[in-house]
Amino acid sequence: MLKNIKVINSIILMVILSTIVSLSIAIVGYSNMKTINKNSTQMYEGALVRIVKTEEIRQTFAKIRLNVNRISIADFNNDDVAAVDTDYDAMNKMVVEYEKFSLSTIEKNNLEEFKKDYTQYYAQVKELEKGNKLYGIDLEKFNQLGNEIQLFLDNLVKYSSNMANTLNTDNSNLYARSTVIFFATFVIGFILMMGVSYQIIKVIRKSMKEIIQELNKVAQGDFSIKIDSDMKNEFGMMKASLSKTILNTSQMLETVKNSTNVVNIQAGNLLEASDEMASSAEEINAAVQEVATAANDQSSDLMKVKDSLDNFADSLNEMISSINEVNTNILNISTMSEESNSKLKFLSDSIGTVNASFDTVRNKVVELDDRIGQVSEITNMINSIAEQTDLLALNAAIESARAGEVGKGFSVVAEEIRKLAEQSKESAKSISGLISSINSEAQVAVKSTDLGKDNLVKQSALIEESIKSFALIFKAINTILPRVENIKSSIDSINIEKDNIISKTLNVSGISEENAASAEEIAASVEQIHASFSEVASSAQTLSELTNSMMNEVSRFKL
Repeated sequence: MLKNIKVINSIILMVILSTIVSLSIAIVGYSNMKTINKNSTQMYEGALVRIVKTEEIRQTFAKIRLNVNRISIADFNNDDVAAVDTDYDAMNKMVVEYEKFSLSTIEKNNLEEFKKDYTQYYAQVKELEKGNKLYGIDLEKFNQLGNEIQLFLDNLVKYSSNMANTLNTDNSNLYARSTVIFFATFVIGFILMMGVSYQIIKVIRKSMKEIIQELNKVAQGDFSIKIDSDMKNEFGMMKASLSKTILNTSQMLETVKNSTNVVNIQAGNLLEASDEMASSAEEINAAVQEVATAANDQSSDLMKVKDSLDNFADSLNEMISSINEVNTNILNISTMSEESNSKLKFLSDSIGTVNASFDTVRNKVVELDDRIGQVSEITNMINSIAEQTDLLALNAAIESARAGEVGKGFSVVAEEIRKLAEQSKESAKSISGLISSINSEAQVAVKSTDLGKDNLVKQSALIEESIKSFALIFKAINTILPRVENIKSSIDSINIEKDNIISKTLNVSGISEENAASAEEIAASVEQIHASFSEVASSAQTLSELTNSMMNEVSRFKL
């Protein structure tokens, strides 16, 4: 089955296996390391920190018991009482901090019993601080209560230690399992990789050995071998390509062998044919010499006919040249008369357009004159308003002068209004002057337009008469032109026939000369052919020898 697996697929399989093994090791390692890290964190936060905190509480309680014993046995000392109170407050804070941990049910129960007994213990301490001594059974109970409190604290320390030992044991077991899993995964992956690699190497070596053996046979000239190419991998493809190459080469050699036999036979036929053609070439040479002599005589007679036709052609060409000149002049006159007629019509139309434009201009000038009159009325009105504004400004100045200090501001405004009125009057006068000048120029433009229109009417009449004259000339030219064309066509036909006769005579003469030259060339060629046939016979003999040698070489191959 593995022999049909492609090499590239085998490499991919090995990569996949190595990836799976690596991922398995990585996943197991990561998972176990994560668990170990979690247990270590729990060991620190859940056990070590609690043990430290519990030890602090135990030490503080031990100090309290020591100071209480001093109070109960020795004389009353305020320093000892203060130390007990300070340690009590510190221990309460430690208990509160301890309660913040995530406690189990056992820890909670021990802590509650501790708080309960310690409350009773501290109540007895307060009695001692008041000077009440404990004797006999009371003292024994008091000491027993202290021992119970110490026992609860010892239980908390022991529980935290047990939990730390449990986590440590779990880590050790997990480490051992991880080591076993890692080693087992590595061994299994290594065995799989080695197994797959061995099979792949085995297939490659076997396939390479088979291909080398087959290539050695081909190198020795054996093209009859049959190559088994039933494998589906790259080596199977290589064998299939090699088999196809051997088959094609074998067919090619077989074709060369057959072709060599045919060439050998044809070389013998060519040798016989060249001998026969050499004798025929001598007979052809004699016949060609006779044809060359007759062709030279015919060419001489045709040249005399050509000279007579050339004289006739010169006279006919002079007549054709004269008729063509007349025809060209008539056509030029016709074209110029037609163009002149068109230009006169265009000029007449343009004069009509210009005449209409003059009418439009005159109407616009008249309309402009009317508008100028309206503008003049407006400037007169502006002038009147300016004079009235000037009077009003003067009255305002007089009134402001009467008002005294109160009217000074109004007096300044009135003065400015008077100045603006004066400027408006001056501007109105300037506009009136310009309007008068424009009105005068508009009157001159109307007169000039009327004069130009009269001249255009006269020119239009002259152009119409010229158009009629050109029409008569064009009609006469059109009557003459067809007749000249008929004469020209007849002479052109004669000229063409003359050219055809000369051309055919020249062709026949050329053919005769070519025949003579060809006959001479053929004679020379026949001589060369005779010599070539001898060379062909020699080459045919050489070719036959070469084909025999090639046959011997091809026969070395086993097909």
